Amino acid sequence: MSDARYQFRRLLPLLLWVYIPIGIFFLILTFQRSVPVSMLINDTTYEGGVPFYTGFISNLGILIWMSAAAICYFTYLLLRSYPDHPARQFLLASSLLSFYLTVDDLFLLHDDVFLNYVGVSEPVVFTLYIVLVGIYFLSFRHLLRRSEYVLMLLAAIFFFISLAVDNLHELLPGVYTALGDATGNPIVVVDGVQKAATGTMSNIRYLLEDGAKFLGIVAWSLFFVRYCMVQIRDLFNRPA
Repeated sequence: MSDARYQFRRLLPLLLWVYIPIGIFFLILTFQRSVPVSMLINDTTYEGGVPFYTGFISNLGILIWMSAAAICYFTYLLLRSYPDHPARQFLLASSLLSFYLTVDDLFLLHDDVFLNYVGVSEPVVFTLYIVLVGIYFLSFRHLLRRSEYVLMLLAAIFFFISLAVDNLHELLPGVYTALGDATGNPIVVVDGVQKAATGTMSNIRYLLEDGAKFLGIVAWSLFFVRYCMVQIRDLFNRPA
């Protein structure tokens, strides 16, 4: 028990720092009337009354995004004792970028929040994304050249395919009409989303868009898993 009391006293500042903000946040949720608390607290599938496997691939992709962010940050922490290590800033930036992409995917920032709640148009959001990612790659291009950058290129290709399919109705306005005429199944675009008369066409579209995005996430995370493994291995091989 004395050991438990010692641990509690030692951890008390950390516990207060973590739980006081959470407690304040829960109090705000209790007294606000804008959104039902159950909608914020309950599991999405339970609240929506949908099967447990709804969004399975999307949720798996979010977990893989987050794993990349966590692995990069963990490796960055290991390298903090080596301020001259060339990978430190790269890993921190990669962790922050991966974390942001996780949050974006989880809360539909560019698909819904920025557009419908903040009032920022989709072209502006994508322009900011391009600038942000461009700065990231330009800043660390020398490190990337010395890494297994093929995995990063693969991720970029898959992400491009996903974006192209997502915006196909804007890039090639007649493509869905032509497909519908060729298959005898009319395809309509409603609010930027392709709706097909048959499940087959919808399956192809979703697999090309969201499937390619998932493969891109896998390649992105695989790059950082392998990169961090190299950094950790080299760290333990360094002389004390």
